[in-house]
Amino acid sequence: FTIYAAIVVSVLLAGSLVYVNLENWFGSSFSFEQLATLKKSYIVVLATIVVTIITNPISAVLVSHERFVFLRVGDLVLKLLTTAGIFILLTMNYRVFEVVVISSVLGAIYASAKWVYAFRWLEIRIRFHSFEWQNVSMIFRYAAPIFVVVLAEQIFWKLDNVLLAAWLGTSAVAVYAVGLTFHKFFMSFSTSISRVMVPNMIRQIEEGKNGARLTNILVRVGRMQAAILGLLILGLVFYGRQFLDLWVGPEFKDAYWVMILTVSPMFFELTSNLRNTILQVLGFYWWRAASQLFFAAINVFLTISLIDDYGILGAAFSTGLCLFLSYLVVGYLCEVKAEINFRRFLSGILRGLLPVFILAGTAAWVLTSKYPIRSWADLMFSAIAFTGVYLTCLYYVGMNGSERALLRRKLRGVYDRTATIST
Repeated sequence: FTIYAAIVVSVLLAGSLVYVNLENWFGSSFSFEQLATLKKSYIVVLATIVVTIITNPISAVLVSHERFVFLRVGDLVLKLLTTAGIFILLTMNYRVFEVVVISSVLGAIYASAKWVYAFRWLEIRIRFHSFEWQNVSMIFRYAAPIFVVVLAEQIFWKLDNVLLAAWLGTSAVAVYAVGLTFHKFFMSFSTSISRVMVPNMIRQIEEGKNGARLTNILVRVGRMQAAILGLLILGLVFYGRQFLDLWVGPEFKDAYWVMILTVSPMFFELTSNLRNTILQVLGFYWWRAASQLFFAAINVFLTISLIDDYGILGAAFSTGLCLFLSYLVVGYLCEVKAEINFRRFLSGILRGLLPVFILAGTAAWVLTSKYPIRSWADLMFSAIAFTGVYLTCLYYVGMNGSERALLRRKLRGVYDRTATIST
């Protein structure tokens, strides 16, 4: 807990430095009212970050005691309440500051619930003590490259907003933020699959590093991820524009291209994110951290050079390009350092699935061309029809024999459990 307390102090000092410079950075592009709102919102966000950091050790304690039900239910309730609260505030014509406040307050309540649970039912007690420098050094060696990757990801996904606000103003930030809305959902779908395979991957590595075996596991998991992400990305490509028109209006039309330019390159990264576990276990994660940080820095300079001429689309193109280049570099590092056959991995992913993407994409193009979408009902029915075509093509064209057999076993198991419960 002492380490986290030191981190909180560092965050407060850095946050205070940023706060006193907000007017210097954004005074020329923000009105007086917008600047005042930014300052108030920044204070609330900074307080939320502090609460989150302080709660992190308690969250780790809950995980170590396997209180997964409490954590998963709490996360779900928080997301539902936050979404509902934001929706209600927006329908009542409240502004950005109120949205930030409701998100922060609900997050603080959930953090308090974690503390109460840990103190009341787990009887956890906090004791301050001096640093055990040997443990600190071990933690630092493991956590430092992860911290660098997290920092690079924040540069990729957050700094563009700051640059756009400074160059183009708040309206550009609003459009860009809408375009980035979906990338977290893609990450959630992908990591929920790869996380299940992490113990098996670690066990395989401990039994002896074998590049061919690791490549086979990556292909098997990556194909499952690609099958799901392919449906989502094709859905965004062919239905994203209509969805945004119905959701936020035609004035946010550029958000569609922001979404496509930033989400499409993530398909490659998210279908192979299990390789990050391999690099961590083998002690090569610093290579990925260096690559991510390098291309994050390139992204900053490239974005600045493109904003004047191409606006938010230039920023989106820069982010997508640098993400894809970083993916290729890390793939090469995996081949050199971890003996993973990167080219066989890519061919294994696309074998069978590429025809599915082409067939289902063609079906979506025909549907949207022949039956224009003018309402939520039109969008829902067309998307359902497209999903049916995609899943049919996936089963008969995309899956190999073992994958179809696995799917049938899983569906049979679900059917048997349902039948048992109903009787």
